[in-house]
Amino acid sequence: MSAEITAQFERFVGTGLTLDHVNAHKHFHLHPVLLRSIADIAPRVGRPPVRTPLEPFIPSFRAGRNRAFGRLLSSLFYFAHTRRMRRRLREAGIPSNDHLFGLNDSGALIEPLLLGLLDHLPDGISEIYCHPATRSWKGSDNLPSGYRPGSELAALLSPAVKETMERRGLRPLSYRAALNSVT
Repeated sequence: MSAEITAQFERFVGTGLTLDHVNAHKHFHLHPVLLRSIADIAPRVGRPPVRTPLEPFIPSFRAGRNRAFGRLLSSLFYFAHTRRMRRRLREAGIPSNDHLFGLNDSGALIEPLLLGLLDHLPDGISEIYCHPATRSWKGSDNLPSGYRPGSELAALLSPAVKETMERRGLRPLSYRAALNSVT
């Protein structure tokens, strides 16, 4: 597995682009073997931040006011799995976000929910996670059928969202820029 991860890092470095952050589909980078490889290799490529997929229950529930039990279970599940991850990243000197929102509403981060999240963000670095697009598409790489990519894009472009961010003193940043602003 280490050889594959090394090859992926090297392939990206070969593009000449700056690696903004590291994550894996379905948060597979939580797996201890994969995480160990990432933590060993990342320092050689500039210590890019690694996504920590933990959506805290209280702000998540306050924003959506629905699915309390599911949100609580998700928070407990990811808390248990991200404790080891955070420790490993800290030991390797690799930065990570504090919170991730949208995990419980994947594919459905519509404007009212996004506004609720913005009004309930805890202190720290938060990623708001979504899958915006102008439309769904056919093919094996399509989003799940229940996803609403156009609605998520509209939420991100909403004047009400922009106004709320300005009022709260929030600004969108890349992972690297956000984490470098606090280190």
